[in-house]
Amino acid sequence: MASGEGFSSFILLILTATLLQRFSVSGKEFKLYAFQFASQHTHQFKARSGAEKELAVSLKTGEMIKLVFCLTEKADVQVSGIVLSNDGGEDELSILLDWDEVGSVMSKDTQLSGQGWNIFESTNPVGLKRTLDAGRHSVTVNVTSSDEFGVEVDAVMIKVSDEDLNEDAFTCNVFCFNDITYAGVEGKDFIASARMEQRSYRTECAEEDNVRIPFYHNRITKFAVKAMHPKYKAFVNHRDSDFTNCRMVNNLLWRFENLTYPFSMKQFKRGKAIITHDKNDDHNIIVTFFSPDGPNKGVVDSEIGSRLYLELRNVMAPIEIGLTFYGRKKEWTKPEFVTFSPEKVNHTWHIPDYTWNESPENIIRLLLPLDLPFEIDVSIVSLNKRKTKEDTAFKYFDNSERIIEGVNVDFFWRADGEMVVKMKDSGKVFTSADYIRIYTHLPWGDDEFSQVFVLYRDGNFRILPVTPIGVDWIPFGSSLLIGESDPDTERPFASISEVEIDIRKNILNLTYANGNTVTIEFHVTYAETSLTVSNINFKNKKVFPFLIYNSMWVSDGNADVDRLRVNGNDARRIMTDWRYLYGTSVAFYRQCLSKHNTMSPDIRLELLEEE
Repeated sequence: MASGEGFSSFILLILTATLLQRFSVSGKEFKLYAFQFASQHTHQFKARSGAEKELAVSLKTGEMIKLVFCLTEKADVQVSGIVLSNDGGEDELSILLDWDEVGSVMSKDTQLSGQGWNIFESTNPVGLKRTLDAGRHSVTVNVTSSDEFGVEVDAVMIKVSDEDLNEDAFTCNVFCFNDITYAGVEGKDFIASARMEQRSYRTECAEEDNVRIPFYHNRITKFAVKAMHPKYKAFVNHRDSDFTNCRMVNNLLWRFENLTYPFSMKQFKRGKAIITHDKNDDHNIIVTFFSPDGPNKGVVDSEIGSRLYLELRNVMAPIEIGLTFYGRKKEWTKPEFVTFSPEKVNHTWHIPDYTWNESPENIIRLLLPLDLPFEIDVSIVSLNKRKTKEDTAFKYFDNSERIIEGVNVDFFWRADGEMVVKMKDSGKVFTSADYIRIYTHLPWGDDEFSQVFVLYRDGNFRILPVTPIGVDWIPFGSSLLIGESDPDTERPFASISEVEIDIRKNILNLTYANGNTVTIEFHVTYAETSLTVSNINFKNKKVFPFLIYNSMWVSDGNADVDRLRVNGNDARRIMTDWRYLYGTSVAFYRQCLSKHNTMSPDIRLELLEEE
């Protein structure tokens, strides 16, 4: 008998779990506050310290309040609770989703001589889950029966299955267009599909390119990329950088403070640096070991020059301190001595570019006299990256229709050679550009030009449609890395060694550092800027992608891309958990009006030919 009861309990447990899965929502919970949707003409507000926002709405028989929320995708929704208070007999409330009743709840019979109004509690979930389309929706609380005092509502809690929905979008502070489509993006039968891989990750920083989608095709010979104005219609041009929640670039490599030689401990550690003390036949020594990040992490810390700063305190008499270091060349430098005194208690040594390694094999020694005349108190010893100069631009070509410039960056993140630029028409050769930018003339101004194209020597491209009339400039958003690269690295690249520009034909012939070659033809109209990529001579197409799409998504409404559409099929969220997609035509765009780079372009990729 006991065994039968145990089996029955097990079956009941399974059935309960199954029903909960079918009829309840697993996802994110949001809260709508009643006072934010109440009207002073039709509702009575109550100041209550027990309410979460210290304000509630009083409702009596026949009164109701409608609260509005939004979805950016089709999702399961359930009213997970009504937060209310009462001080009197039971009240009955009917709950409606989009004016369709989903259930009812009863307030508690509470007799606390008025004190009960400040005790707010949530009811159980109301009704079963409902599947709602993207768009604007409402939940209505209707009091069908109450005593003379009514009931007070603090909030309505809504559970939504869409894990990517955020507070701004749920509260309708992000506007999404549900009618955006891309015509003419159907797949092609005469060419094999490219394989797209999801390599993206989540971030809270809007200045971080966290969307990464490599494209693979082992026989591709020709494809096109187009930049178009966003499908949504907007008359705002948000384009300022937003470093909220971003890890800021820091010029400091390491810093130690308040040390007395010899140190009280064997060593001190700060991040990737360790400082200790030593001694030889000639000097007392302060030694620092460190391993800065570098190109393997997508930064220049190990490459750029640095400044060692030393500040002492309580300097009683003149004392000579020397600097020597060991780094990339795997040899010690000749010591550079400086005299410190009561009048001179600090000094900065300049260390040239390309001194350090990404490995821990970087050592700095500060040489002190063997016979110290007094105790050495180190106030600060630090190593900082040197300051960089502003970018320098110079013209390759300039006529009434087009301007082509080269730009030199004081310290570009890739130090693997240079990009030689050859102008085919003039025969001129330039060797100092880290990127090329192209401007096209705007037809509605005598001397107005719009930037439409940028090519970096690490293989990254950015393209823009022409600036609309009445706007001074629009921002770039997404970028494209054209060339074979390793998507597993922190910052993929395809270094370019030579660019030949044929301005008459609008053609760039690229030679990569690994010997690969490609031809790029660019074409500019008011509606779009397009690149046609052909003569693709890539040696390892079976191993490496021919292109990587890079962009940014923090949330719908704060993104440079939020949707993609492959072969004209249904739109997908850019950050959904897909692993692979296959197609010959892809559109990257935004469905939700973005507060970041609002007018940055949509991007479309189309395969054209294969071997």
